[in-house]
Amino acid sequence: MSERLCRSCQQPLEPNLKFCRACGSSVDALANSLSTPTTSVSSNEESVTNDNFISSQGKRINKALRYVILVGWFLTLFVAVTTTGLVAYFKVIKAPVVSATPSPTPIASPTILATPNLTTLLAEAKTQLQRGNTDVAIEKLLEVIKLDSNNAEAYKTYADALIVANRYPEAIENYQKSMDLNKGDLELYSKLGQACEQIGQDDKAITAYTTSLAIENDATLRLQLARVLVRNNRLEEARKNYDQVEKGQDLSLGNIAKQEMAKLNDERVASSKPFKTPLPLPSLRPTPTPTPTPTPEPIKRIDPIKIEPPKPIATPTAPPITATEHISRGKRLLADVKDYNGALREFEKAINLEPRNLGVYYLIGLSQYGLGNRLAALESFRRCTPPAWNGDYSNVCPGQVKKVEKELKK
Repeated sequence: MSERLCRSCQQPLEPNLKFCRACGSSVDALANSLSTPTTSVSSNEESVTNDNFISSQGKRINKALRYVILVGWFLTLFVAVTTTGLVAYFKVIKAPVVSATPSPTPIASPTILATPNLTTLLAEAKTQLQRGNTDVAIEKLLEVIKLDSNNAEAYKTYADALIVANRYPEAIENYQKSMDLNKGDLELYSKLGQACEQIGQDDKAITAYTTSLAIENDATLRLQLARVLVRNNRLEEARKNYDQVEKGQDLSLGNIAKQEMAKLNDERVASSKPFKTPLPLPSLRPTPTPTPTPTPEPIKRIDPIKIEPPKPIATPTAPPITATEHISRGKRLLADVKDYNGALREFEKAINLEPRNLGVYYLIGLSQYGLGNRLAALESFRRCTPPAWNGDYSNVCPGQVKKVEKELKK
């Protein structure tokens, strides 16, 4: 029968005692059945075996955990790749299949934009110009020209609007563009000549009038050409044109040409008398003598020839200034220096000389408007408005009347 030993002091324990008498330790905590040395050795080996087992089990657990983590990582990667592939696959399935030979795509119906009608725009611009809304008319005409750069009528109407706005150089440029597109429009030559006269370019005005008359004979244009020629002292050409107007079928213009040519003929230029030609010198004749040795007759003294001094040339008297010249001066004052007072004086002199030329009232109205006299300008514009007047500037006077009336209402 084996004895129980105290684990602390290795002393035998009494059977009924629950503590060791030698060291006082509790039997329950310290009791250990160690009967023989073989038994203790076996218990030690058993504890070592247990420790080895526990360590081997821990290694197995660690290896298993690593395996589980690795498998989980691979599964996650597999799921991600598979999901991405499936998404891409279904997108491809849903996308339309493009065949090798492309099928004809249906042609979409073009979107029709609302393009403005050029004829309507041009008509609106002319209406605005007649109403006196020059700025609105110019905007619409520029839009027409932008849409159709070969529209001769648009350039012509645009030039008319620029004349109303006193922008003569630009108006001349646009009249020339219209003439390049429509050389058969004789009215263009007349308007171009009048615009050139406004800024003193008489040479261009003469060229425009002459070109128009070469295409078709017009008494009014020829009369205007004669006046420009007189202003530039080309009197012989002016007389020829006056004569053609006088012999024409228009009796009223013929009477005007006759009166103007009579004034031109009354302004005579005194011509100078020619110098008297000197008399030839008398010849020297020797007198023969009866003597064998004739003696020459003494030379007679010859008095010098008296040459009368030439009479002084009569300086031509300057012709009186005509109404046309007054109009030209007034236009230059308006266009160059904006001298409205000086221009108004010139136009009033012109209307006194030619009271039947109601077109001058348009120029008087422009001068009054520039001076700020709106009522006087309105009265002048009304005098040259159809049907009272159908000559020069009658096409722009209605627009000026409406423009001034609109300003007076404000």
